[in-house]
Amino acid sequence: MRRRRYRQVIIRYVFFPAEGIDKERFLDVLYICLGFGDERDEVGKKVFRAVVKAGERGISSREILEKVDASQAAVIYHLNNLMRSGFIVKEGRYYFLKGRNVEETLHSMEEELISRMEKLRKIAKMLEL
Repeated sequence: MRRRRYRQVIIRYVFFPAEGIDKERFLDVLYICLGFGDERDEVGKKVFRAVVKAGERGISSREILEKVDASQAAVIYHLNNLMRSGFIVKEGRYYFLKGRNVEETLHSMEEELISRMEKLRKIAKMLEL
C-alpha cells in the first residue's frame, strides 16, 4: 500500500517584527507565524534556526543535537513537524529547506497550498449539483 503524503500548514497570524531586531528574532517571528510553535518553544525555535542557517548544505539531526540542548527525540519531533508542513525535506541523513532559501521555500509551500485549494474548490463545486 502506498503511503499517503500529507501537509499540515498552519498560519496563525502574520506580524512584522519591530525594526532593528536581529536576524535570530526574525526567524523566531517566522517560526511562530507559521504555527510551528509559540514563543516559549525554545527547542523548536533552535531546530528551525539551525535548518535555516544550514542553507543549501543541509544539516543532520546529529549536528542539530550539538547546537540544541535537548533530547534526540525532541529534535526529531521538531524536524518531523517541519517536514509535515513542507518547509523542509530529508535526503539521506540531511535536512534541507524545500527551496534554496526561506523565501523560495515559502513560495513553494504557497504554490502547493493553492493547488490543493483549487482541487478542494472543484470538489465543493460538485456538491452544488
